[in-house]
Order: sequence, then structure tokens, then C-alpha cells
Amino acid sequence: METAEYQKQRDEILNRPMCFREAAVEDIEALDDKHYKVAGMTVEVIPDVARRLDKYIGTNSQQVGQVKRYYGEYGATNLRNYLGRSVKPGKKVVLQANATTGKVTGVERIGEHMIVPQTFFDFADMFMDRNNYLPHKMEFRDNRIHLMLEATNPQYHSLLKGDDVLSNGIMLSWQPGQMAVSNFYVRLVCSNGMTRVIDENVARTSTATPQVLTEMLYLPDNQLLMSTNLSTLQEKVIEAARCRASLREMKTAKEILLSNGVDDVVAEEYVPYKELVKEYKEAGHRINAKNRAYAEGNQNVWELYNNLTEFATHNHEFTSHDPRRTSILIESMNLLDKERDLKPRLTLNS
Repeated sequence: METAEYQKQRDEILNRPMCFREAAVEDIEALDDKHYKVAGMTVEVIPDVARRLDKYIGTNSQQVGQVKRYYGEYGATNLRNYLGRSVKPGKKVVLQANATTGKVTGVERIGEHMIVPQTFFDFADMFMDRNNYLPHKMEFRDNRIHLMLEATNPQYHSLLKGDDVLSNGIMLSWQPGQMAVSNFYVRLVCSNGMTRVIDENVARTSTATPQVLTEMLYLPDNQLLMSTNLSTLQEKVIEAARCRASLREMKTAKEILLSNGVDDVVAEEYVPYKELVKEYKEAGHRINAKNRAYAEGNQNVWELYNNLTEFATHNHEFTSHDPRRTSILIESMNLLDKERDLKPRLTLNS
């Protein structure tokens, strides 16, 4: 990405209408499943927003459904409002509305105040200037921004024999409730991206105070932190290449794609979970929640991870700047980080 293209995309984001409203959870009043009153204004919410609001006040769709069966819509609304008033004072969220329809399409927790996109880009410019980085790629959609940065002095590291990564890339992320700094790696053999969250509180903030932003600004100077994150990644990659993927891990991998809006037919091409379950059934085995973790898939975990990152990086289903690409990379890394279901057996001949 040329700097001029980055600046153009940044200006487009800053100039587009973004309808946000901060609200304390206890000040949001439910009217029915689709409508809420916020600061005296009645708004319509999409189902996912209603589900997330239920989660924030301490209930879920199953509980609301049970109350609705016995007491009707009125009872479910009363339950929501009772729990909402019981939330600890000061808990705040930010609601995002579609500028055309006026419907609330997003909600998330925030600290004292939401972080506006201008703050994010001001920080990004300072980060690049101070640490000698250039914009590599930017993804943005609704209330998410991911900005991948490439170093002017690129460094390389071998994860496996013949599988090197560009190891000192950085990703800056924004959403109304949080900013974060992550490691961003690019595998040279296939150009697949790899994103690993820096497991330190200093790498993310929900307040964006000058002190916290200064600490985040100097993160690349912490060589121990950066090298530790890379070493941990390499350990997981080596283990994944030696471990057969279980059907439970394959199911999780496919659900990563489905939860990010990938069509089931397309998801099955990258992670053939249903096909394998069918083959097990034809062989006389019933696959269920109890034995998925012990049933072998048709690939190792590293191959499974590669299928996810291949889709995230190179698919034609999403636009080039769709942040669901990075969402899949992050969730894929979470899968890679988990304890493996099927450990390889150690023998004298291994």
C-alpha cells in the first residue's frame, strides 16, 4: 500500500457518517424484542444487538425465551429492565446506528468514553513515524479497523524448514471500546497472514489516555516481549505440524468460517468436517460431543490452520478491506494456541 492510498482510505473513514451514542447500561430501557429507549429516544435494534445487550445485563436468549413462554412479551421486557437496573453503575456501552436506516447495528462495552477514529489515526501516524513503519494494508467495515504495518528494516524468521515469515510486522486495531497493538507475520512461502495478539495489558487500552498511548508507542522497543511472542508461536507451529487434527478441532475451524459469514458450501471446501462425519457414519461410528476430540481428521493441525489463513488472506468472498479477514486470522491463532486433542505418541523409534 502506498502512503497516498493509506491517507486516502484514512480520510474516507474519517469523513463518512458514523452514528455512535454512549449510554450507561442502566439507562437503556427495553420496550420489546426490537425496540429500546435510550436517553428518551426510541430506537430499533437488530437481533444481534438485542442478544449482546441481554449478555451485558446478565441474561441470555434461553432465559428470555423461557420467561416469554410463561409470561409473554411483557414479562420478557420486564426481566430485561429489572436486570438492566441491577447492573453496577458506571458500566457503559456505545451504540452504533446505520446512518441510512437509523437501526442500531452494533453495541459494545467501553471504558469512561469511546475511542474515536481520529484518536486511532493520530496514534497510528505517531507510531509509524517513531518506529519506522509504513502502512501495508488496511481493513475497515462498520465499527472495526485493522491497520497492518511493515517495517522499513524487515526481519525474517524460520518457523519450520523452508517456511519463513516476515517477523517484525505490526497490526494496529480499533473499535469504539478498544485500541490494540498486535504482531503481524507474513509467511513468505504462501503470503498468508498470521496475527498474534500481544499478551500484555500495555498492548491494548479502553481509555486512550496520553500515558497509556505513550506506553503503546514504545512497544517495539521491548525486544524481549516481541521475541517471546515469536518463540511461543514457533512452539505451537512445530507442535501443530506433529499433531493430527481431531474432528472437534475441525468443527471449531469450520465454525470460525461460518461465524464470519462464510457460506457453508465454501467453508466445507476449506474444512471438510461434514464429509468426514459422513465417512465415520458409513464406517459404523457415531460422532458426537463425547468422542469428537478422539476422532482423527484427515490432516494435521498445521494444515488445518493453513486452510483458514489461506481463506482469510486470499479469498474472493470478501472485499480486500473487509476486517473479517483479520477476524478469521485472530480466531485461527486462538485455535492454534489451544491444547491439542491428539498428542503424538513418543516412542524409541520416533
